[in-house]
Amino acid sequence: MYEKGTEQQPQVQVVVKAEGEQPSASTPPSPPLTATQRLKELEEQLRQQQARLAEVERQEATELKAAIDHSRRKYLLQQLERSLTDDRCAQIIKHMAEMILQEHKITSSQCTNWDDHFVRLERRVDELSAKQTKILKSIQGLTAQLAAAKLTTPQLPLLQPKSSPHSSPPSSPSPSHAGSAHSFRSSTPSQKASVKATYAAVTAADRGPKIPAPNKFRGDDPKTDVGDWAAGTRAYLRGFVCAEQTKVAIILGLLEGIALKWATSTSSSLQQSMEDWAFGLGVERLLQALEDRFADKERARKAADRIARLGQQRYSGILQALFAEFEQLTSTPGLVMAHDDLLTNFCRAAPEKFVVALYSVGHKDWRSFGRAALEMEAKLHVQAPSSDRRKGAFPRGSRGERQPSLTRGLPQDQIPIPSLMHLQVDRICC
Repeated sequence: MYEKGTEQQPQVQVVVKAEGEQPSASTPPSPPLTATQRLKELEEQLRQQQARLAEVERQEATELKAAIDHSRRKYLLQQLERSLTDDRCAQIIKHMAEMILQEHKITSSQCTNWDDHFVRLERRVDELSAKQTKILKSIQGLTAQLAAAKLTTPQLPLLQPKSSPHSSPPSSPSPSHAGSAHSFRSSTPSQKASVKATYAAVTAADRGPKIPAPNKFRGDDPKTDVGDWAAGTRAYLRGFVCAEQTKVAIILGLLEGIALKWATSTSSSLQQSMEDWAFGLGVERLLQALEDRFADKERARKAADRIARLGQQRYSGILQALFAEFEQLTSTPGLVMAHDDLLTNFCRAAPEKFVVALYSVGHKDWRSFGRAALEMEAKLHVQAPSSDRRKGAFPRGSRGERQPSLTRGLPQDQIPIPSLMHLQVDRICC
């Protein structure tokens, strides 16, 4: 019994040591797999290898068949080409061979063209994606700059009336911002940081009250007139001292809905990106294109009717009012009217004395004719003395249409235009 106890004691010590200490690196190996498990693993590996072998065999058979077909097609094409020059072949066989060769060339050319077209489309999609990412980054950068410079606020921060001596120590303005020192003296530190953010902020602050940023333009809102929106956008962009492309990017950022779809489709139809298309137009032409596309057709029609009605009789007001009304009507978005028609209607509505005097000058549009008439009216009002009124000169501020005594009472088509031209020039020179 003593021997049995001494044999069991090392076993107890080994068990305690194994429980108290960390397992050593030399862990006992896992029990060997049984024959059944080993057989299953070998069968699974064999099945996977057989599947891979079958797949490789299928690929090899497909490639071999394609190679055989290609070589066979090449051989047949060579035989067809030989049959064209072989005297043993009938003429109809030669014609059939020639037709088959032509069809083969056409099919090969079409396949090649489609492959090239697909490659170009894929390359174009990649370029458009890159440019779209670039546009988004530029718009985000502009938005961050506008937010930092506070250019989108309706007005400038209110200036403090007077700063107390102990409120803030005086700071000398930097040389680059010497032109806006008067705004730095009475602004808070946060305002100084916003003004120093960009050069555009400094210039806009020096120019006075800021114009609020225009709203987004959709193109289908009946409450938003495209002409008013374009005018507001022009006035808003005048406050920026930046490159033309930056202003164009701001306009693109203000488009949404139908207007944005129109810009995208127009640039795509020209095979250009929206950014390149807009940069090529510039600010004025881009806004004009928006006005032409989204103009109110009914308003343009009413403006054309009003111009036609003005040309039916002499204008009852002064010449300056007629010029201003024509200026307003011709600036209507979407108005399509020939320059000759505008000039004719303006001449019919203008006072007859100016039409007769400026008949042979050769004005090509109504605006140049109207400005010349305004200049002539101003010269006559300034230079005509009181004694000239007895001679038939135009009185100052007169709205009536006075004619020389030689032509008074004659129909309009019988008035001698050269003599009146000489008469008007003599009066101006007096």
